[in-house]
Amino acid sequence: LTRHVLVDSVHCSGDMLELASLLHIQYGLDVHLYALEHRYYGQSYPEFEDGTSPVSNANLRYLSSRQALADMAHFVSTAIHQGEGGAESNTRVITFGGSYPGMMSAWSR
Repeated sequence: LTRHVLVDSVHCSGDMLELASLLHIQYGLDVHLYALEHRYYGQSYPEFEDGTSPVSNANLRYLSSRQALADMAHFVSTAIHQGEGGAESNTRVITFGGSYPGMMSAWSR
């Protein structure tokens, strides 16, 4: 994914980039924005070691909001523990969104 998902998406706007810049300039905060894509949407199709199709009946069990929440939790944990973008163990994470991303954000609490 590229930076455009934070600007040209139906769920995101350039306001997020402006707010991140403002927080950095005025308060010296390091802000990292990530737009996570739900698996099976866009280009995010999982690959399976056995070579089966991601859209087989058996593999479509991974197409769920429960799995998306697990993916989000894994991303956040990995980003913080591996120091992605300078993240540290005391890094605060804020999720937000509207419509489905908003529901995911609320459920992730």
